[in-house]
Amino acid sequence: MEFIKRFFGKSSPERFSARLIKALREAGDTDELRYDAAEHRILRLRDGEAVGTINLANMYGNYRRLPRARRSDYRRACVRTALVQHKKLPNEFEAASPDLRPRLWARADLEHHQLLKLLGDPAGGQIHAPSEPVGEHLIASLVYDWPDCVQDTVAENLAGWGVTFYEAMEVARQNPEDATSAYGQLGDHLYAFASGDSYDATRLMLVQRLQDLEVSGKPVAMVPNRDSLLIAGSEDEVGLKIMAELAREGLQESYDLSGSPLILADGVWVDWMPPADRPWHRHFRDLETNWIGPELPPVIWSTANGSSIKRHMYSVTIM
Repeated sequence: MEFIKRFFGKSSPERFSARLIKALREAGDTDELRYDAAEHRILRLRDGEAVGTINLANMYGNYRRLPRARRSDYRRACVRTALVQHKKLPNEFEAASPDLRPRLWARADLEHHQLLKLLGDPAGGQIHAPSEPVGEHLIASLVYDWPDCVQDTVAENLAGWGVTFYEAMEVARQNPEDATSAYGQLGDHLYAFASGDSYDATRLMLVQRLQDLEVSGKPVAMVPNRDSLLIAGSEDEVGLKIMAELAREGLQESYDLSGSPLILADGVWVDWMPPADRPWHRHFRDLETNWIGPELPPVIWSTANGSSIKRHMYSVTIM
């Protein structure tokens, strides 16, 4: 049976993690690496203490979709991503500028990782990483774009460069602008950015370019995953129908972002929903509701130092 699985390229999370751990060790990673099946992640340990994690959900999902012949190359890319923490960013802002990019994240994911940080979980992320909201459900942060992975920039990086977050973001926005040479259009109804460089959703930040698109009404956007940006007009029923259908499919892909539409109002993206009397109101409302899920009541956890943490949908309070 094992021979048959290998022959047909079958995989499992356990086998994928074992191969990734082996590749990381061969690449010189000196941390103790242990597969955590319950959370589908690899734990990093030093002196027996967990110091970080490698989350496998998106990695493994992409790996399974690839043909067998491409899986080895993808594992090597995963290794480079996992080792990005050891890379040092340029000391000078001028040197870093060409490789800075804005990056969109699902706000719920970032809030979840910040909560884990407060609880002392090794999967916790930066609590005070510079960012700005994009509508209610998205956050834009600043990343450094290595050839095969990205690295978060933190407040210490900005201080060392002598720039504010907003100054750095202005420079960072120009880089995907310069790299955006074309986009697709479905008839006269829908624009689709899908270059495959993992920054298509981030092109939502190119407000000037997007507000110049010819649409009926105001530009409405959806970013179902990091590799997809859909734009239609707020008065275009056909375009909105196509958008909803493509967004529903896009949310099933890896690196999903948002099932909530946005509208460009006075140069700013804000949450939007078709009026209740419009044909596609229910479809967009169902799409958003199914993505968000039922709103949970506040939950209180206790921390190791005796304080407690109260979590609402997008807020965390230490008491």
